[in-house]
Amino acid sequence: MRTSSVMLTVRLFYIVAIFWALFAGYWLLSESAYRLAYSGMAVVNAGLLSLLGYHLAQRKQWARWGAILVLGFNIITTLTDQMGWFDWLYLVPAVGLLIMVILLRFPERGVSATSDLTK
Repeated sequence: MRTSSVMLTVRLFYIVAIFWALFAGYWLLSESAYRLAYSGMAVVNAGLLSLLGYHLAQRKQWARWGAILVLGFNIITTLTDQMGWFDWLYLVPAVGLLIMVILLRFPERGVSATSDLTK
């Protein structure tokens, strides 16, 4: 996949990570008894998405598979929870991002783009 597609995917990863960081702040300031647990999970999710986005920019195949797992888990848990406006707001970019990550193709390690030309 072209570099511009990879970088667009990485930027969207960072946008979704910022979304989770804002969600963490929202829960931390709420009056809920679960605020520390929810905000803590959101911070971990934001950090994980940022880390995966960084390694996707480095074209790491393990980051691609990790991103598919994390995004899939996030989407499933969002759909099985009570759906509010915040969930719908998150679901749209998350599904788009999952599709983009699935479509990413990185070259296998040890295989260069010109390897067929040198045979």
